Amino acid sequence: MKRSAQRGQAIVFGLLFLGVAVLAMLLVYNHGILTRDRVQLENAADAAVYSQAKLFARNQNFIAYTNRAMIANELSIGQMVAMRSWAKRYKTVPSWINSFPAYQIPIVPPAPKPSLADMLNLVYFPYFAIGTGVDAVSAPLIGFYPTTVSYFNMALSMFQKAFAMATVESQIEGMIDVVEEHQNRSDADPDDDLYIPLLGYYFLTQNAALTYFGDSFSYENLYSQASSAMNSGGGAAGGGAGGASEPEPSTTDEVVGSFLGGLNGPETMLVDTNPERYKKKPGATQDPPANDDAKEAYRQFAAIINDNRNDWLDKRHYTLGPPPISMPEITLPLGPLKISFSLTLEMGSFNDGGTAYRYNPLRTSSTGDGIERYGWTSVDYTSLGFKLDIDLVIELCLWFPVVGTKCFTLIDGHIPLGFGMPISGATEQLVAERADAMRTAPQWGFPGMDSTGLAPGMYGDSFHMVHAVSWFWGQVRNIYGTIPADVKTEYAGPPSFFALNDSFAESGTSHEFSIAVAKKLSDVPTTDSPDGLNINGSSGNQLYRFQLDTQGPVDGTLSTAYATALWQEPNALMTVSSAETYFASPREGEVASQFSPFWDARLREPSAITMMIASGEIDPFQLMEELNLSGGIMGVAEWVIDKAIESLTEPAKEQLLKNVQPPVKEYAEQVVDDVFELVTGPPKDLMLDGLEQYVP
Repeated sequence: MKRSAQRGQAIVFGLLFLGVAVLAMLLVYNHGILTRDRVQLENAADAAVYSQAKLFARNQNFIAYTNRAMIANELSIGQMVAMRSWAKRYKTVPSWINSFPAYQIPIVPPAPKPSLADMLNLVYFPYFAIGTGVDAVSAPLIGFYPTTVSYFNMALSMFQKAFAMATVESQIEGMIDVVEEHQNRSDADPDDDLYIPLLGYYFLTQNAALTYFGDSFSYENLYSQASSAMNSGGGAAGGGAGGASEPEPSTTDEVVGSFLGGLNGPETMLVDTNPERYKKKPGATQDPPANDDAKEAYRQFAAIINDNRNDWLDKRHYTLGPPPISMPEITLPLGPLKISFSLTLEMGSFNDGGTAYRYNPLRTSSTGDGIERYGWTSVDYTSLGFKLDIDLVIELCLWFPVVGTKCFTLIDGHIPLGFGMPISGATEQLVAERADAMRTAPQWGFPGMDSTGLAPGMYGDSFHMVHAVSWFWGQVRNIYGTIPADVKTEYAGPPSFFALNDSFAESGTSHEFSIAVAKKLSDVPTTDSPDGLNINGSSGNQLYRFQLDTQGPVDGTLSTAYATALWQEPNALMTVSSAETYFASPREGEVASQFSPFWDARLREPSAITMMIASGEIDPFQLMEELNLSGGIMGVAEWVIDKAIESLTEPAKEQLLKNVQPPVKEYAEQVVDDVFELVTGPPKDLMLDGLEQYVP
């Protein structure tokens, strides 16, 4: 009896152990399936968002190469303008000499001839001959070369906009293709479907808006919602930029400022300098975007051009005369004062000039955009006289107990003096409109400004004191822009281009790229799934009790309704991934810009703002008022493409065709239409058709 009872107890324990083993196996199986699918989901999201960032990095590098080409082209125009003023300066030597009263004094009075003018004309005849020859060659070139190069730069600008447009379309197509490639469909699991919900397309649209047209993003609504979420204890998810060592932002100002690129509102990352974007259109109800960033971008563009001038453009200098005479340093002890000075005397014919890319400070624009109109300006002088350079040091020497005599420097400077008589002078200006030209000598500069600390460093030694009389006589001869021959308008104006906003030049990173990817739990073959053991039976009560315990959209303020609208359904495996582009120059210390093609992409932790949007703590419906999310995925995709066309390609097309003159204009219109048709016509329709077939 006892043995039989014991055998029965063993069976009970055996069955209990078997049940526990089965449950353990089911638990291990379910967690294995969930882990597998979760890794699949995260890999798909990481790859998709990285592809977005990589495409954008290529766009940034394309911008950098084309910006460099524009600078090189502008410098070639500057060479032509410099040649014109240099040649005119020597060509007009006789008229200057013959018109200056002091040169009309006879050499041997009382005979009127020969005069000083006759002698100087003879001495400078070789210069006159060279100037006349170069002027004859350069005159026809200035009539078409700047125009041709200006059109070419505008074409580069147009291609920048077209490439940006194509990049947005490729990002949409690319993320779809990448997510589809991460699906592991098989005979055993034919319904392995990953999908990008509406939120994923919103994230891409949000990035495009902040990158190209940040004025369409509501800073006030974002700040208000982020503040509410953080004060209520939410908003703790997310991290900083990949590879960054800075602490994560914690306050609302830091979180919002880090996300937008600035604390005062959304910073448009790529600044489009096209003036057409900053003019109010007829009948428009909204004001155009602020032009401050565009004006700053043009200042940087001009600075880069001027910094890259060669010696011929920057500081043309040639002295015909004996070698300079230098006097050894002389020290004069005057009690506690010690004065040391040295003198350098140079005599001869001084030839100085320079060419600069600048704007008329008394003129901005006649087109209503308020952006300075840059152009090329060049000035050259020849004066006969001397330069006297004084190096002066004044020290105060006092005796102190213990330490002895100590000397304190009061003055340590260089005093450039000089005097010269005018031989010749000339200017040349290349502008888009005659009203953009400078008209008076003070607009160019004034003698001695280099020694007063006011020199702009544009025209070499043209404003040295040795050229003071030449500067004055040039006003008498009206060489500073009042004569039409000195102002050329064969220039389409400064090219428009993409520039990097200062906030992003400082950080060296882009706006955050994010994506949302999901998978229906009904497509996860756990034991409670119809594709698994379907242990829920036919009751229809889908418990999904094996889903992972993570933060989901139903934890946010918008609950199930938000999850249904933005994630397609509340019960799904969901993930968010982020990436960014960053400046990876091999040159240490180089500041990020859109003139250097060293942009690359990397993954990063999603920001706190991104996680708040994903979890429903921030409502994206209120962040971009122009974007109607109720139109679904197709509406969002079409909006971002149409917005890019409106803000990027149309202004570029308008600017180019406005400046091109007949007979080139009719051919240019056809080329422009063909180029933009490649990115806004059939490719757009094909992309939207493919997207419509993909949308779950």
